[in-house]
Amino acid sequence: MIFCISNPASKYPRLQPCPRPAWSKDTGTGREALLFVLIAALAAMLFSPAAWAAEQKTQKEQSKFEIETTLESKIDLHNNRDLDSKKDDSLLVLDPDLTVEILYKATDYFEIFTEIEAARKFTLDHGNDIDSPSHDEELNLKQLYFDLEDQPFDKLRLRLGRQEFEDEREWLYDQELDGLRLFYEQDKWSAELSASRLALARENLLKNDDYDEHLNFYMAYGSYQPNTRHEFNAYTILIDERAKSADEQVLLGLRSRGTLANALDYWVELATVRGQDEGVDLRGYGLDLGATYRFATAFSPNLSLGYAFGSGDSSPEDSRDRSFRQTGIHDNTGSFNGVEDFQLYGEVLDPELSNIHIITAGLGMRPTEKSSLDLVYHHYRQDEATEGKLRNAWIREETLGESRDLGQGLDIILGYREVRNLQLYASYGLFFPGEAFADSADTAHTFQVGFEYEF
Repeated sequence: MIFCISNPASKYPRLQPCPRPAWSKDTGTGREALLFVLIAALAAMLFSPAAWAAEQKTQKEQSKFEIETTLESKIDLHNNRDLDSKKDDSLLVLDPDLTVEILYKATDYFEIFTEIEAARKFTLDHGNDIDSPSHDEELNLKQLYFDLEDQPFDKLRLRLGRQEFEDEREWLYDQELDGLRLFYEQDKWSAELSASRLALARENLLKNDDYDEHLNFYMAYGSYQPNTRHEFNAYTILIDERAKSADEQVLLGLRSRGTLANALDYWVELATVRGQDEGVDLRGYGLDLGATYRFATAFSPNLSLGYAFGSGDSSPEDSRDRSFRQTGIHDNTGSFNGVEDFQLYGEVLDPELSNIHIITAGLGMRPTEKSSLDLVYHHYRQDEATEGKLRNAWIREETLGESRDLGQGLDIILGYREVRNLQLYASYGLFFPGEAFADSADTAHTFQVGFEYEF
């Protein structure tokens, strides 16, 4: 039997038997004979009960599969990561990857999902003062889990295996973890419980990685959505590092997001960290709040203002660390009113929210329904003037501990999705170092352009 792709424009194209061809009239003897043979074969298939049953079974099995294939490729340019223009540390990398997602709906309440990614980076150019980085071929098992829904309990869903944990602004997590997850929904309320581990098994199937240190995550997440305009959440995340039995980090938080007066979108994040790290008590706190106002005029302009804060430690010598820290599996990626996500704390500095104040102002527009342009400004300042590298920041240069002024950032983000199944994007970021760095510190910048196509 010949199969064709049905509805190729859909998100999950399916295979099904091709329709019979429309034969035209032909007086040629050879074609008449061929037509007779095909009609006879078709009649045998149609009037054979066993063949008919087999065909129906095949069609039914085919309908249980949903397959999505995505090709993405981007070019990244990084320059002056060490803030020293006298050293040529520029790096130009091509990063293509092919992802296949397969969903198998075994029954109405049981399904299996897997996501496999083939990737390899290529260094196109690099500065004279850095070595060319090596890139290995990757065949990554990104996700492999099964879902069990409404059995044996109503409104309860269970998910077991490697799965993606991701929240809207990726403030808490953006990571594939191995574990068990329970979801429950009841009217306006929903809850989620999970126990998971980072890198329980290797991700790259082509490389034998040694995982001596594992992080365990235990999460409880509750949501209340009184209507479609507002949502309120509370959560607890316990991070247990098995290699250090006494070290446990607990993140407690409240968050809310929604829309006011049909034009003002807001978000609020409040969190505190407790626990111990290498015998030091953790007592930090952080917040992230802001709003985006959408003007009802041509090109849909919008204005965004935000403030983020992660506490610092004024007494690093004592046994208490008052610095806030995030989960370590976060990404701080999202958008205001555009179609393309970006690094919310800056494309270049991109710091973790720890010992820092960040004021953000954004101006955006939507030239078309599925395209956007954003101009985003950041002002950075340490909470406590400290010496050393900023926690998990992209910039490698260390601060001197003499000033709290970290500098400023400016980003431009473009997104275009007007062509079906195709996404085009580009971003350019600048970081202007402040007095917290050496006087000789120079501007750093990044550039990225790429596309993503769904087959």
